[in-house]
Amino acid sequence: MTASSATESGYTTRPTIPIVLLLMRGLWGLLLLLAIYFLFQALPARFAQLQQSGDRLYQLDSTEIALLTDYSVSVSVYAAYNLLFELVQMGMFVVVGIGLFVRRSDEYGAVLVSLTLILNGIFAPATLYALAQTGQPSQLVLLETLRRILTVFFIYTFPDGRFVPSWTRFPAVIWSLAILLLPAVAGAPGNWSPIVQGVMVLLWLGPSLGAQVYRYQRVATREQRQQAKWFIYGIGLILIANLLRGVLTQLVPSFTQPGPLRLLYYTLVSVPILDTVMFIALPIAIGISIARFKLYGLTLVVNRSLVYGAVVGGLIFVFFIAFWMVQGAIQLVGGEPTLAVVVATALIVALFNPVRARTQHFIDRRFFHLRSDLDKIQAKERQRELQAAESPASHLVGSSLGAYHLLRLLGKGGMGEVYLAQHQTLQTPTAIKVLSGWLTNEQNFRLRFEQEAKIASTLNHPNIVRVYDLGAVDTTYYMVMEYIKGEDVGALLKRLEVLPLAAALPILRDVAAALDYAHAQGVIHRDVKPSNILIREGNGQAVLMDFGIAKLLDSQGGLTQSGLLGTLDYASPEQIMSAQTIDGRADIYGLGVTAYQLLTGNLPFKGSVGEVVFAHLQQPPPDPRKYAPELPLATANALLRALLKDPRDRFAT
Repeated sequence: MTASSATESGYTTRPTIPIVLLLMRGLWGLLLLLAIYFLFQALPARFAQLQQSGDRLYQLDSTEIALLTDYSVSVSVYAAYNLLFELVQMGMFVVVGIGLFVRRSDEYGAVLVSLTLILNGIFAPATLYALAQTGQPSQLVLLETLRRILTVFFIYTFPDGRFVPSWTRFPAVIWSLAILLLPAVAGAPGNWSPIVQGVMVLLWLGPSLGAQVYRYQRVATREQRQQAKWFIYGIGLILIANLLRGVLTQLVPSFTQPGPLRLLYYTLVSVPILDTVMFIALPIAIGISIARFKLYGLTLVVNRSLVYGAVVGGLIFVFFIAFWMVQGAIQLVGGEPTLAVVVATALIVALFNPVRARTQHFIDRRFFHLRSDLDKIQAKERQRELQAAESPASHLVGSSLGAYHLLRLLGKGGMGEVYLAQHQTLQTPTAIKVLSGWLTNEQNFRLRFEQEAKIASTLNHPNIVRVYDLGAVDTTYYMVMEYIKGEDVGALLKRLEVLPLAAALPILRDVAAALDYAHAQGVIHRDVKPSNILIREGNGQAVLMDFGIAKLLDSQGGLTQSGLLGTLDYASPEQIMSAQTIDGRADIYGLGVTAYQLLTGNLPFKGSVGEVVFAHLQQPPPDPRKYAPELPLATANALLRALLKDPRDRFAT
């Protein structure tokens, strides 16, 4: 009746009899329609409830309704505002649930998760009372009971649809029977004493959480652990929201008492943030987990959550302080009460960007220990893309620098332009690298430029570009290098997209030989990438160039220690992290990324700057054979070993 197989969603049990599959899908559709029917029946009742004074969730009293009138806001606008956020919360559960069903409607587990999300979204606490007014209590009780039972099975079987350990199916069944029978014997759970409710919750959560801990530590694969982390993140935000609610109402008792502060607390904090933004993280996290969509993006999400959570929380505090102070001043002079809201809002709008930037810097450096905060890395990558898109300047063509006459522009690098030049006496061709004019006033870049020349001039290897001289004419700094006629590997990749193994191996061997030699001389390149590898015309020899951020192994400092070292797409984890020792194995990682790209036509990690940063730090690269199935297993394993996160696990040479 069922079959087991590995699937993208992680669920492995599928019905093999067509009629069972059809019945399962039909039952899901029937329950969805019934739940949505109840929802649309309840919406008018909930809207009417929010317009009346009372003590139900987010109902106002008569004094607060009068305050709304003073601020030229009708109570129907307040009701619509609250109902909109409740619909967003419910809608996210329903949308994610339907999405999972569409993707995996042939799997028991995925259908179970889908229904669990849909029913938990629609039967939210905010609408339960309104749902009870639909006049169909038996159907309502049926769906509410089903919601609770499905939730039990979901918690016991997450994330792969199986009971682990196998005996956990018994407490799941026992709890399902209790959900069915206890209300008839002991009454509705809401009428039980707090102690009894607490004991029942512990008895319910204890075995299921224990099973999840066992699964995570003993059984789960790397991906299943990442799925569990997403679920924990979603649950964690809800717990934090409830904790914040308790702390805020304890610190400011006025938030629970009718009046202007409670009205502001409802509309600015509780409804939009604590009940909506932080709550919808749960269905999104479950959806990502089950669909395995960007599983390893969690660290970036946590990073952004910390930044924006701290910023929003701080600015809300500033808003309340500013509102309280301005309102007090207005009451003294008899001004318009709406002015307090306008002034407080203008203040937090003005503060948002500078506060966010400072918070991002602090969290990236102190919590995530990044060498450079994400904003700076993003700015650097954007600048690099703009430079790559710009047409290189050629204003020096025809002029002379020292003994060299510049003939034509060859290209543009990270720190300047490269020209084909000729020695005016010897008539020998050379390549002249000129530091970009806008960088000549930057002491750090001039030092880097000089460092590149000094380091490269000490290296004498057929697979490394030779550097002959360094000079300056007025404010123009230049470096005289060996001229190599040929094409860089970056341009080759743009033309061919991917190289066969037989064509890529000679290039990789040459670059590896260059790196072995440089490392033996105590030099780390730290920016190995296709555009820094030239293919010599004629013999096809690969030559490594651009030691712009190279470092001597025995140096006690660096000129670029405060920022990202290298190009992000090819940077090793230790180049991204602060307080990390960088040695030749960082070049092995860069060569691994380069080899991966040559052989598959793809970078191992793609996405936004933040996604790529944390992918380098945590995400295992996809198997190269996903893109190039013809690759031998030994080659794929060698690529994956070169890209391991811990330098000690990579090849030493």
